[in-house]
Amino acid sequence: MDARRLLKRLRTLLPTSPALPLPSQCLIHSETAVEHELGSRAAPPDDGFQRRGAVLAGLGHATAAACMWQLAGRTLQPGRSLMARSQREDMWKALLRRERDVFGCACALWPEDVEVLVNSVWGRRCALSGECLGGEKSLVLTRWERVYPASLGNTVLLTKQLAEEHDAADVPFALIEPQLVEAVRQCLASAVVTFS
Repeated sequence: MDARRLLKRLRTLLPTSPALPLPSQCLIHSETAVEHELGSRAAPPDDGFQRRGAVLAGLGHATAAACMWQLAGRTLQPGRSLMARSQREDMWKALLRRERDVFGCACALWPEDVEVLVNSVWGRRCALSGECLGGEKSLVLTRWERVYPASLGNTVLLTKQLAEEHDAADVPFALIEPQLVEAVRQCLASAVVTFS
């Protein structure tokens, strides 16, 4: 699809935008000029453009992104939502407690690492069961290989029950299919290469 046809299609799909303000309306007036024109107690005029301008700019950027994806012949994928700060902090503190209580050592991961692990490495799903974060079962981070400390290359997202079973088992990989164990190891190795 060429640019002209794309523009024509966008014009038919998108509602018409309100008329842009005149350049004189975009001038930023100093406080003294406003006081001189309206008196010292008058509020500066609100032409609505200051609030509307940011919205129009954001819509313009979104439309430009959609056009670029369309021209590239790809479908636009919405981004994953970021973790709430409180959720990230809670998961990080739970990992610190697990490292201290279960393994008896300090954790070298930061809250930002937790967000990378949960969102980018594990896709907000349990590595073994596929349960989704925010679903019926709570998910926690724990070590994959118990002899190594928690790190980007050794931390998995599991349901709380699976994590407790994994941490308490004498041979943690005995009950897991070998293909799944290998897939988790490859995912962790990829995380080290990508995010370290």
